[in-house]
Parts: sequence; structure tokens; C-alpha cells
Amino acid sequence: MGIVKLPKLVDYWSTDPMITQSFARKFVARNRFEILLQMVQFKKPPGDRLYTSRSLIDSLNLNFNAHYYLS
Repeated sequence: MGIVKLPKLVDYWSTDPMITQSFARKFVARNRFEILLQMVQFKKPPGDRLYTSRSLIDSLNLNFNAHYYLS
């Protein structure tokens, strides 16, 4: 995380003067950062190129099928 690499993620919020990095502590609390990190997905599942928009596509398909009739 950042230019200075620390051994553990929690070290970025440490108050120890030897390893302190005030940048992370200044902008976001450690607990909030950990929650956000859990919600962000950096790799997509293999085989499904539309994974991120799959729920939108499925919803559109259902609605189009329900409201569009061939004449």
C-alpha cells in the first residue's frame, strides 16, 4: 500500500514512531479501510467476462421478456 511497504497492513495505522505512516491514519480509520477492502474485488472469476454486470444483464433480460411480445 503506497510507496513505503510495511510488513503488515495494520502497521500503516501504527503509532510507533519507528514505522508510523500518518497518511493512512489521516484519511481513513483502519476498521473502515478493512471493511472497504473486503467489499472490493480485484480479480474476476475465471470464465465469466461479464461478471461485474451479470446481475444487470439478467434483470434486463427478464424485463424485456416480460414486456416485449412478438407480433
